[in-house]
Formats: sequence, structure tokens, C-alpha cells
Amino acid sequence: MTCPAACAYSPGRVEFWFAHESKYDVLLDNVATAYIAMDDTVSKRAATLAAACCLWLQQFSVTQVGLEDYAFAATGRVFHIGENTGILKHFLDNESLAYTSYPPTVIKKFATGKGNADKPKMTAAFLADYPSAHAWIPHLFPRLKSGASPAKSPLADLADAYWIAKYQFVLDKR
Repeated sequence: MTCPAACAYSPGRVEFWFAHESKYDVLLDNVATAYIAMDDTVSKRAATLAAACCLWLQQFSVTQVGLEDYAFAATGRVFHIGENTGILKHFLDNESLAYTSYPPTVIKKFATGKGNADKPKMTAAFLADYPSAHAWIPHLFPRLKSGASPAKSPLADLADAYWIAKYQFVLDKR
């Protein structure tokens, strides 16, 4: 909801994008960012996010998009998530981009071997599989102790996007 992320994955080239409500003043390798204000209505903000993400995807000749499916045991702002996802799917349809939704448990099992992996395990698996992301940590979390790996936004969102994109790539190659 507050920091959606995307990943374009192919062997030898991995690119990331995330939107945020607080300005990140650093440039990170392979990461594009978009500042999105939180003061709009849910639907206006979702449309702005979807448009920004689709614009970013167009750079990579993407024809297939992987999305995290709904977590049916989720609580909290689930209706907002549904609205955001519906608007994103509408934008993807308008751009003629096919999409597939993958259950979170499937992505978690692919990344860690366990379908119930938590954010710290998903983030740790991401950092192990994509070690270049270690260099982002001091820039994204400047007050963090050296060597620590936070499992929070935006790193955890980038990790999820990475695993979804990699999973889809592996499926497409089968």
C-alpha cells in the first residue's frame, strides 16, 4: 500500500522500481523510484501508481507481468489492496500486458523452500540470491547499524517483486 515495487528480471539484467511517499535522495544501481503523495483518494493514488508502473515497464518490452495474488488470511486494509490491484489490472489491460497472479505461499516456497516464510526470511533469501542489493541498505536505511538487513519497506517490497519476477521467468522457461 505505501511502497509498491516491481522487478524486470532476465539473466544478466535485473531492474527494479518502487514508489514511495517519502523522498529518497539517493540513486541506487538498477532501481528507479517514483514519489507518490499519500494525500489523494485511494483510487486516484492507485491510478497514479499504476500509470507510473506501466510507464516504467514499457522500457523493457515486457509482455507478461506477474502479480502477487491476494492473501486470503490477510487482515487490515484488504479492500484498499483490492482497489489498488483492480486499477493496476485495468491499466495493464489497457497497455495489452498479460498478467498472472501467484499465491503468496507459492512465491514464498520458491524463494525459501517454505510456503509460510515471513518477511525476514524472504528478504534474507533475496539478499543471498541478489547480493548487489546489500549496497542499497545504507542508503535506504541510513540510521541502521552497519551489517544489519531490515525486512521492511522498501527492501522487503523489492524482495517480493524480485521473487515474483524470477518465479515467472523460471515458469516461462519450462
